[in-house]
Amino acid sequence: MREILFRAKTVKNVHWIWGDLFHAGTEPSDGEFAISYWDDEDGWMNENVQPKTIGQFTGLLDKNGKRIFEGDVVQWSKDNRKYVVKFRFGMFYASVEELNERIHGGFPLWVLCEEEQPCTIVGNIFDDYKILKFSNS
Repeated sequence: MREILFRAKTVKNVHWIWGDLFHAGTEPSDGEFAISYWDDEDGWMNENVQPKTIGQFTGLLDKNGKRIFEGDVVQWSKDNRKYVVKFRFGMFYASVEELNERIHGGFPLWVLCEEEQPCTIVGNIFDDYKILKFSNS
């Protein structure tokens, strides 16, 4: 069974946390979310997160064994391009795009995670906006 895990930036301290995602608002439409996670010193903790930074774990690892999440930017060893990980077409998808969000192509993410030509996480779209200048190098 695939591990269900979410990642997002907190509202207050603006750092990344990983855990279980849940709706934290008073009404379904208010758009407030939190992540529940285990802290070895304090036990179970809940923190409100920035909705735009929420990303689900894809169930796949890069060549260094790091978990790949939605919003990560991965570089594929086969063509050296950078791809943004998204959920599209009912699957996790690695898309080549530019800043204006026009899709120029891509692949199902699992294709980029093959053992023969694995991908590497090089950043994410929230912290590393400078790497979003996609090129073939």
